[in-house]
Amino acid sequence: MHPTTPSLCAGLRTFGATAILLSAGLLYQPQALSAEPDWSIGVYGGKFYDTEPAGLTQGKATFMNHRMLAVTGTKTLWRSESFPMSLELDAMIGQQFGMDSLTEIAFAPVLRWSSFPWKDTLQTDLRLGPLGFPTRPR
Repeated sequence: MHPTTPSLCAGLRTFGATAILLSAGLLYQPQALSAEPDWSIGVYGGKFYDTEPAGLTQGKATFMNHRMLAVTGTKTLWRSESFPMSLELDAMIGQQFGMDSLTEIAFAPVLRWSSFPWKDTLQTDLRLGPLGFPTRPR
């Protein structure tokens, strides 16, 4: 199913408005001015391909006429005073377009461990959270 240009534009407008609201909600935090920030935002996008990630590194990927654009936000809910561990809430809104149109919205709790032996050389964090699966209304 190929979306028509008006429906694609309407979907992108809805995505853009929601992304701005999500970003504004994460940015307007009194604690954001503290020395150790407890929030972050990000944006990512890309083109879909028809193989596993290993296929991309081996040059075997065939890119499809399908793209995604997403805005993410993370808010720290709790930080341990004894361990390099914190509990965070991740939020994401994404829009897929091209071969089909699909809006994704996700929230997930995430546990972050922020200390490894090489932390002075390369900052590394391990984040654990539930896996999600996309669903579509019938």
